[in-house]
Amino acid sequence: MPTEEENIQYLYLVLTHNGTPTINWPPISTALSLSPGATSKRWSRLKKAVEEGKPAGKGSYELLWLCVKHSSRDKALDWKTIAAQCGTTSGAASKRYSRMKQAWEKEGSSDSPPATPKKAATKTDKAATPKRKRASATKPKMNGGDKFQFEPASDAEDEIESPKKRARKPKNSNIKIKSEPEGLPTPEDSSEYTAFQGFTSQGNDYAFQGFGDEGGEDEKEDETFYESNEYAEAGVNESEYF
Repeated sequence: MPTEEENIQYLYLVLTHNGTPTINWPPISTALSLSPGATSKRWSRLKKAVEEGKPAGKGSYELLWLCVKHSSRDKALDWKTIAAQCGTTSGAASKRYSRMKQAWEKEGSSDSPPATPKKAATKTDKAATPKRKRASATKPKMNGGDKFQFEPASDAEDEIESPKKRARKPKNSNIKIKSEPEGLPTPEDSSEYTAFQGFTSQGNDYAFQGFGDEGGEDEKEDETFYESNEYAEAGVNESEYF
């Protein structure tokens, strides 16, 4: 966005590009509340500052707009000449002048130039928070005879008793420990019983000597005795005896 000094130089170029303009000073003096002589001197200072490239000073922007309004031209504005001196195109130069004139007329006063736009307030601007005032702490006055001194607190009061830790109860406290089993009963002596591979001994006086083959009823052969293993090998048919 062009600065105010750049706008002053641009308006001065538009006003004087066809030579010295013909200005009607009385309405300008009335608008500025100045005498005609004071208004003429202000114009002279403005013209000298712009031609020397120096700041025009306060009120120059307003004076230029009044001069443009109350000046007369024999010819229309030559935008090509103005654009060449500004280093831009004729269309851009013409649009710039139109925007400036529209903003000036929008103010509603023909005798005052448009106000320079101020910086718009942004959302990030935060309102200053008011500071809180601290109330002055007033100490109570004590009589001379009633002076009281605070006794320093004893070390015992400052000490904080640390909480005692409780003994942790074991989780398996209800487990009962079984006592060792008493001694097993002593087996009775088995010498009274006679071990036998086949039948139980009846306590007779004769030892078992195996199975015997008595033969047929009519046969008068001697009985043959077999051991337990020989009895199976001999192939004796048990059905003959049982």
